[in-house]
Amino acid sequence: MKSKILGILMLTVVLLMFVGCELYGNKDLGNKITLWARDSAEGQFDLVYCGSSDIGGCISGIYMLPENQYDKYTMYVETAKSNDKWVIARSVNINDQSKNYWIIDKNFSLDDVDCNKSRCDSIIQLNVAGAFDLKDFKIRKQELDINLKFD
Repeated sequence: MKSKILGILMLTVVLLMFVGCELYGNKDLGNKITLWARDSAEGQFDLVYCGSSDIGGCISGIYMLPENQYDKYTMYVETAKSNDKWVIARSVNINDQSKNYWIIDKNFSLDDVDCNKSRCDSIIQLNVAGAFDLKDFKIRKQELDINLKFD
């Protein structure tokens, strides 16, 4: 009986986490990287390395795209896709609506790093390549054998 109640409780928690992320418009891309809804109704997102989560998903973190919270007045992430190794993202310049493309190598961790003593944002940015125009983005994706595509 206890195991049945525990199973139902665990299933409820998992469902709440999934629904919570979707309600906020956030999308977990793996390795603590989250497509974080700035204004999901307008299709505006940020990419964040999640430092703190609750049952609804990521609640705080370190900006990846834009690189810091002040740049969000000039750009936003329109979409991102991921697999086990990579994240690709498309950003939009707010002023002229031009698009840039980004590639993020997910093969890093900050689990053993004290971000109060180290520049974790610098460590993260070592794994972010871009901004690329569409032509250079396609070339770089092919060089790295990244098979992700935007919808």
